[in-house]
Amino acid sequence: MKRQALFYVGIYALIMAITIAFIPEWRVVDWRFFSWLHHDSAVPVADDVVIVDVPYSENLAVFRTEMSRLLSSMAEKPDNLPKLVALDTWISADSSGLSSLKKAVRQLSNARVPVYAAVDPTKEGKSEQLDPDYMGRHAQSFYDMLDGKGHTRFSHIASVIHYEPKLELPSKENAGSQYVQALPVMIAMNHYNVPSTTKQVIVNLGDIEELRHRIYTFHHDENGGVSFTSNYNSTEPAQVEAPSFRGKLVVVGSLDKDRNKFEQLSGPEILSFAISDRILPKSSNQHQELLENPFLLFVMVVTFAGLSATLFRFLYRKLPPLRNRLWMIALLSMCTALLLLVLWVLGLSLLNRVYTQVTLVAISIVVATGLTWFTVQRDLELKLIAPPSKKNGTDREEFLEYDVFISYSRTSENSAWVKAQVYEQLLKLRKVNGSPLRVFFDEQDIKIGADWFDKLGLAIHGSRFFIPVYTTDYFTKKYCKKEMRWAARRHVDLDEDFILPIACEDVKIPEQYKDIQYLDVRTAPDFMDRIAERIRERDSVTGKGSEKQ
Repeated sequence: MKRQALFYVGIYALIMAITIAFIPEWRVVDWRFFSWLHHDSAVPVADDVVIVDVPYSENLAVFRTEMSRLLSSMAEKPDNLPKLVALDTWISADSSGLSSLKKAVRQLSNARVPVYAAVDPTKEGKSEQLDPDYMGRHAQSFYDMLDGKGHTRFSHIASVIHYEPKLELPSKENAGSQYVQALPVMIAMNHYNVPSTTKQVIVNLGDIEELRHRIYTFHHDENGGVSFTSNYNSTEPAQVEAPSFRGKLVVVGSLDKDRNKFEQLSGPEILSFAISDRILPKSSNQHQELLENPFLLFVMVVTFAGLSATLFRFLYRKLPPLRNRLWMIALLSMCTALLLLVLWVLGLSLLNRVYTQVTLVAISIVVATGLTWFTVQRDLELKLIAPPSKKNGTDREEFLEYDVFISYSRTSENSAWVKAQVYEQLLKLRKVNGSPLRVFFDEQDIKIGADWFDKLGLAIHGSRFFIPVYTTDYFTKKYCKKEMRWAARRHVDLDEDFILPIACEDVKIPEQYKDIQYLDVRTAPDFMDRIAERIRERDSVTGKGSEKQ
């Protein structure tokens, strides 16, 4: 028994390992579930936020010059100055076009417009490793002019972004800890009086289409003129009047350049949502703590797998009427376990905790339920085909031996015919010692509340003959097929005639049963006499009929 249990545990572990290794999409489903569950708390775009798209050029000097012209055009209009400017791009140490960019930043600073820029704190060519010397790849002199810098390492899956408010860099020799704050956290702290946070920030994105109203593309012509176009809800870019930047937080970047990094949205759009989440009033103290680590995931997977298996066993014991429909017990136990998972996640959200790793737990529930269903079904079949001597003492005491077991398709018309022409006729027969036959007929021998599987198994293996009544639907009925299969095994084990089939309709007999001769009652009206003769022959040979009944 222990070996069998270990086998199924191994199968479960193998399925889960394959799921983890080869189906990474479950993480996407996790965040889609989170987004759906928390749709009421989706973050809208703050009224303060505007995005300006600067078309990207592979020529770094050209791109920086275009960005410089944009910043200079803002500084040259005192009545349309923004509240601050956030550059969603990190400025490398390459000097191409850097002088013009510095000049534009200096103009904004003179106009008292704070300027922030993103940094890339990772090692070159190794995006997953943080580098304590990352500023060596940046234009240090440019960043010294700014009001602040911050990282924009966001994870974006299924309308949800999450990021660390502060990245701790590896310590250098003889140096203390170094940190890089997230750009949205720094801006909100310095200009909107929003305290910093140490918890991972989760942002459920709101209406993306609303954000598109705030996006403008910057253009500069050969004559030095500047213009803006809006791509919102238009097949062709439409030129618009100069956007109102007054008192706005302007995010500057290249949408097309950064779009490949994220799912559907570009870097500047992601940054705009992240900033909106921090500066909107409700964001200051309502950030939830993310519960996500490998150990917790392992505990959740194992716990709910065990719960689903326990539920299946419990419902099997408490709902006898459903035992002949194990799929219903499986569905009920699986749905109950999934409901408990949802309730657990909702309960955590009320405590300001977020648990997102639900898909793998749900898969675990389905796998565990399926394996439990299979093991119970297999155990039942093994129980039915096991000889009575191998059953426990209690079962042996309850075991009732029959002379004949009648198997038939339970339709109203067929039941009446079998009862009158087979069951009642068998009851009239006598064995060689004069005693009546003991006949198993389900309408008489299975009482209310009885365990179908136990009764059928004991009856089939405690009978000396098995009479299947073939009809057109016999081999399509679930229990008829099971009874015939169990009887066929006993037929082989006994090495003597055990199955005595009769047919009252034309029937297509499966290949494995064609070698067992049957009587057609339509051409053999004396079929009951022949059955009686066969029973008496067995009694005469074995002396069974003279035993005490």
